[in-house]
Amino acid sequence: MFIRSVAEHHSFEHLPESKPYNKMSLVSAKKQFDDTVYLFVDSNDQSLVPGAVQLLLKIVENIISHPDDPKFRKIKTNSKLLNDKILSLKNGEVLLFQTGFVKENDEYVLHPDEFLYNYLIYIKQKLEKFIDKINGLDKESEKISSSNDKPIIPDSQSILAMQQILQFIHQSSHENTNLNSHEEK
Repeated sequence: MFIRSVAEHHSFEHLPESKPYNKMSLVSAKKQFDDTVYLFVDSNDQSLVPGAVQLLLKIVENIISHPDDPKFRKIKTNSKLLNDKILSLKNGEVLLFQTGFVKENDEYVLHPDEFLYNYLIYIKQKLEKFIDKINGLDKESEKISSSNDKPIIPDSQSILAMQQILQFIHQSSHENTNLNSHEEK
């Protein structure tokens, strides 16, 4: 699958337990977050992903709404909800680290700074779009199934066309990232 091939080009298994944005620009951090989300979505049961994304969105929204309250920036590692919805899924902890959390003793902690706040705004918008897409697809599939009562299965030409579109988008984003990295130097 295309998304998996994108994920294979990025090594997420060795992310340091430190801020993911320490040594990179906001553009790079956003790109890496996007890749992490694709990796997370692609490597898990699709029925479990929306719950994880909704919980992460709620966590991010709370931090943005209460930036000076440290209780919203700390989550116990043994939190049942966090473990059930995110950490039990493949690459769940990677997604949490990529959001900006670090593991300190028995907690996941997010240390505040201006860069992080802007990064969290981006993450919030991305997660909201993802949830809207899921909700839109769900509503659309309800309309289709109620009208036909038959599932629609895309043919091989449709799948090939979609893969080509995704590859073009991916190549374009890499070209933009390369241009941005040259501009930053």
